[in-house]
Amino acid sequence: MTTLSITIIILSVLIIYLIYYFFFNIYEIEICVNPNRLNPDNNSIAKINIKPINSLGIEIPFRRVYSQINFIAGIELVNILLRKDRKIILKAENNTGIVNIEILSKFSLLPNVVEIKID
Repeated sequence: MTTLSITIIILSVLIIYLIYYFFFNIYEIEICVNPNRLNPDNNSIAKINIKPINSLGIEIPFRRVYSQINFIAGIELVNILLRKDRKIILKAENNTGIVNIEILSKFSLLPNVVEIKID
């Protein structure tokens, strides 16, 4: 092997490592709530998405985030239509109040608390 081929192999390994580290390594999770205020009309729907974010601040393709979702308060105010690892869909009941949801992932330092007001 020549020094050129060894250099190309070393650079290829380094580039692959950097691509993995910056693009596919999970740096944190981002929680999007749309909307964060619901009407008590038994029709309003809130969607909560949990997205893995890389070191460049971009959502990571082809990666899964397993998260633990706990309702702290107000579970009686909503119906849970969908509950998966990265997505929660809630439907408001006829009562007013505040729903607090705690989302914990192995990539988050502290649990994230999501607040949805129903008024």
